[in-house]
Amino acid sequence: LNEAIVALNTALAAAKVEVETARSEAETAKVAVKAVMADLETAVVEAEKAKTAEEVAKNALDKAKKRHAILDGVRAYPVVDAEDILKFLDSGKIVVNKQGDVTGLREQMEELQKTKPHLFTLGIGGQGSRGGFNPRVDSGVGVVDHRKLSWADAYLAGKQIKNI
Repeated sequence: LNEAIVALNTALAAAKVEVETARSEAETAKVAVKAVMADLETAVVEAEKAKTAEEVAKNALDKAKKRHAILDGVRAYPVVDAEDILKFLDSGKIVVNKQGDVTGLREQMEELQKTKPHLFTLGIGGQGSRGGFNPRVDSGVGVVDHRKLSWADAYLAGKQIKNI
């Protein structure tokens, strides 16, 4: 009987050691899982940052492509300065497709030709309308040398000169 009790106590002690070993291994695994979860969360955050950065870069590229396409379209008109024209355009009403075709610019440019003719060179669109005066532009007679043009001549010609 004593031998059986000793054998049971030995078996019980061995079982306790195995349980403690299993608990220790479980705790180690739990710590490892937490570390992996933390790494995954960090990776997700980094991936979201990268995705956001990619979206920002794509939006900036799309915006630059649209601006370039609009500037190209504006330069097709006889403008004094294409950059100045951009300030008056509603880019939300202008659509540029993937092929680079611009829609909605013509209407705005025609309206600007009527309302802000000083932004355009002389003889806009072949309509004979007059824009602002640029003495370095061919007026139909020949190239005007602004150094030879007097204020009186400019006034009599119905043109305005700011800096001669």
